Amino acid sequence: MFIVYSTYSIGTNIYASQMNIAGNSSSSALKFLSISLGSKELYISGEKQELYVIGAWIGCGMLVLWGMAFMALKYNQKETEVKILM
Repeated sequence: MFIVYSTYSIGTNIYASQMNIAGNSSSSALKFLSISLGSKELYISGEKQELYVIGAWIGCGMLVLWGMAFMALKYNQKETEVKILM
């Protein structure tokens, strides 16, 4: 889950940092801070906004999956605990 979300976020941040306001490639040098989330907010365009929303939904999906994984782990621990006590 971490790899999926991180890869998407970093990849789209790099892509968005290389676009100027018209949506064309920019010739600016890639710097560490230019690939932050702000790259999707600076000179916002429809494409950058779409990348931002998709990333947010992927993040929400990952939270749901983590929650389900922790609940399954907790259930498994309780089941093991009951078997040990019996």
